Amino acid sequence: MKWNILILWPSWAWKTTINNEIISHNRNYSIFTPDTSRGIREWEKDGVDYNFIKKDIILERSKYTDKYLTEEYFGNYYGYDLWKFSTKENEILTIWIKLAEDVLKRKEEFWIKISILLSIDCKTFRDRLEKRWENFEEINKRLRSLELLDFYNKVDIVIDWNSSIECIKKQILWILI
Repeated sequence: MKWNILILWPSWAWKTTINNEIISHNRNYSIFTPDTSRGIREWEKDGVDYNFIKKDIILERSKYTDKYLTEEYFGNYYGYDLWKFSTKENEILTIWIKLAEDVLKRKEEFWIKISILLSIDCKTFRDRLEKRWENFEEINKRLRSLELLDFYNKVDIVIDWNSSIECIKKQILWILI
């Protein structure tokens, strides 16, 4: 039985940590790999964290199907081939907030059985970004993404991201077990 998961959160929200925690407790899950035009970070792996491709390729792919969703986010492009996502079983899709509305409207089409929103207040988010040594401009850009978090009544579960990472991991695993 297909049982895909959709997780919504702002940028820099422990996506990899939480996805890996889910997979470590249930090996039947895999992580959907989106496309991005941004540069690769030193800890990332091409084809694992993202498919690192040129912006032109992402934009070209979006012309051919309504299942390839794209968005521009802080000057970079992201592409999600949801046709591939909907044909697989037990995948975790973490999607940028801007595209979440489109995906939530089509949950059944993409076999999404549960949607989770990680919610956070601006002060805690700023504090976490400062601890990561983000600059002022980057912090303000990322704080703007919180303004888009109006999904409380559109998702199945809301988890308070103000909690510790350990608490968040436990809540998500409890939901999925």
